[in-house]
Amino acid sequence: MTVTSRSDLLAEGWSLAEIRAKLSRRDWTAMAPGRYLLGPRPQFRSDEFLLRTHAMMMRFSSPEIVASHSSAAAVHGLPLHTVPTKVEITRVGNSGSRSTRGARIRGLLLGQRDRTVINGIAVTTVARTLVDLARHASAEQAIVAADHALHHQLVTSDEVIEAFLRLSTAARRPTVRRVLARADGRAESAKETIQRLILADGGIADLELQVEIHDEDGKFVARVDGALLEHGIATEYDGEQKYLKFLKPGQDAASAVMEEKRREDAVRALRWSMVRHTKYDLARPRDMVEQVKRTIRSRRGLPPVLGSVRVRPPITIDFAALDDQ
Repeated sequence: MTVTSRSDLLAEGWSLAEIRAKLSRRDWTAMAPGRYLLGPRPQFRSDEFLLRTHAMMMRFSSPEIVASHSSAAAVHGLPLHTVPTKVEITRVGNSGSRSTRGARIRGLLLGQRDRTVINGIAVTTVARTLVDLARHASAEQAIVAADHALHHQLVTSDEVIEAFLRLSTAARRPTVRRVLARADGRAESAKETIQRLILADGGIADLELQVEIHDEDGKFVARVDGALLEHGIATEYDGEQKYLKFLKPGQDAASAVMEEKRREDAVRALRWSMVRHTKYDLARPRDMVEQVKRTIRSRRGLPPVLGSVRVRPPITIDFAALDDQ
């Protein structure tokens, strides 16, 4: 999909009437003032937001204007828990903020070490983007992005700490530290992160992620999204793409579902309880927490699970190291 400017289209011989007709028929989509996507509106809001970020940044030639916050996250390929309605931009060195029809522009001090260029777009680095999200976005937004960045090794703990220390003011530093300290790069999807946060906020804070379950002979049985080891409860998030990862060449979706059922049966045979969640459960966090607590209560007095587990160490941002300095 290509975003181009009105001036380029006019130079190619398109008339204003032809451009308006294309937009009216929705053959093309206006992405920013004077910037058009030469195609229909993208299906997914996240894809549209990325294109709007590119379109808005095409309007600026100053190196002191960079895509930041959620827009920077989109450029870096970080998932967004919620997609903003406006592109987010930082104007380096200016103070205050303002909103235009399609953008929110903040004035912040931003050194060269916190800036980079991706596909011709000036953007904050991954580390600085996570810090900015923790300062100005929701905690969920920041942690979802941080989990993804850590999991895919797009950033290191040290890089985030350094960006944190470069903040020009101590304002909101405690918030940044509190939020990003909750990141855990073992999560393999944004929904798994939200699942973990909902349970933790509901008082279930001991969920281990990506746990390998082995039988009594040490044979690998399954890897589950999460596990409450003390209670013998495994958790899974069933997203729309859940079973695609089980598809083998020539296998259909029904076979993949049956294979997943056999995997769950093997886990239950080792005395584990299995709790599954979908996006509908995430939309009802209190009910979701209560469901898990009921399962915990139902496990009381039962014999322990069989076999063994292998737990990965958390992939976190080590703010505690600052206390030792």
